[in-house]
Amino acid sequence: FDIVTLQEPFINTLGNTKATPDWNIIYPMHRFTHNKRSCTVTLIHKQLDTNNWRQILFPSLDVVVIQMQGTFGKLTIVNIYDNSKKREVLPALTAFLDKES
Repeated sequence: FDIVTLQEPFINTLGNTKATPDWNIIYPMHRFTHNKRSCTVTLIHKQLDTNNWRQILFPSLDVVVIQMQGTFGKLTIVNIYDNSKKREVLPALTAFLDKES
């Protein structure tokens, strides 16, 4: 596998998760500006050239958005943790997708 999306990953007391050295760990972009624990993490294998993917800003600790680019065009991968009690993620995702298309 080259990409792994995790929901409710193990997070240690420093706010980090663990992975083998073969992986880039991608956290939600706002994880250092909130006291709340991240609910999503995306792992991208280091064999994927970092010039061919980027993280896209998304205003939630429950979402990680990665965009890949190559001969195939662009591919956007959205890793979502949707806590049915909060109901914040889907409206924000709808607005994001409307803006991107």
